Amino acid sequence: MNIYAVTVILSYYFCGLFPHPYYAIIALRALLFAASIALFRRRLRPLYRQAAEHWSVYLFVAVGLFMNLTRYFMAGDNVERMLRTNFVSLLLLVLLAVLVYLAIFLSEEGFTRVGTAGGKSKNTVRSGAYAPMPYPNG
Repeated sequence: MNIYAVTVILSYYFCGLFPHPYYAIIALRALLFAASIALFRRRLRPLYRQAAEHWSVYLFVAVGLFMNLTRYFMAGDNVERMLRTNFVSLLLLVLLAVLVYLAIFLSEEGFTRVGTAGGKSKNTVRSGAYAPMPYPNG
């Protein structure tokens, strides 16, 4: 849902750069959705699966972004007027959303590299597996 809200906001603002904004908004939304699908399929799928395994860590961030993005759409009766009047705050919120998701995926990539250093999987708190502690007497 966050990707949908970001796509709607960006397509609305960039459609004014084209001579026929009503056609441009449809084309921009199609391009933005296609780009996000291609990005997830080619690059982010394994990282997304790891983030899904640790959903409790990222749920609060994703829900917070969702609430902030949808507040603008649910608060008023005229979405187009809301998009015009809240231009700067919405673009900053979109930038924040992109940066937060970038940080999540980069952190998952970093945890993957740390967890598989040297070709062996290490027991870490992130993987949820703990090595049993040996007793001193056997």
